[in-house]
Amino acid sequence: MTTATSTSPLNSETTSDRLVPAWIGLWNGDLEAASSVLADNLKLHVARVDGATDDTGANALTSWITVMRTVIPDIRFDIEIGPFVDGDVVVLRWIASGHYAAGFPGATSPSGTPVRFTGTDILRVAHARVAEYWVHADMHVLLAQLGVLPS
Repeated sequence: MTTATSTSPLNSETTSDRLVPAWIGLWNGDLEAASSVLADNLKLHVARVDGATDDTGANALTSWITVMRTVIPDIRFDIEIGPFVDGDVVVLRWIASGHYAAGFPGATSPSGTPVRFTGTDILRVAHARVAEYWVHADMHVLLAQLGVLPS
């Protein structure tokens, strides 16, 4: 599984040892890691629940993470399965958990409500940085926990 823009196949040990922990750390609030993890021209392939349409650049992702961490300040992402490396692509499944603080549009759950949902990240890596990002998150589960959707 390589793309025409692939620079070279990834070393799976290097990816597991450096890039993946830094990627998860980024989601766990280490936004200073962005410059070493994300390509400047990062392309996001996501359907954001905050309605944002900016889908290019490291700032688009760090802004999204900031919004998520505002609503769920103690959110923690842990790898459930993977990472799997094939060519220049890394895939991992994660579990996110934390406590809702407030501020999500349409939410009826009280502050302090525990939340837990899962997702899968697909990362295309170029020059040791994430160049493209696809995510599938079980947002319907999170939205039900927040009282936006019926459970």
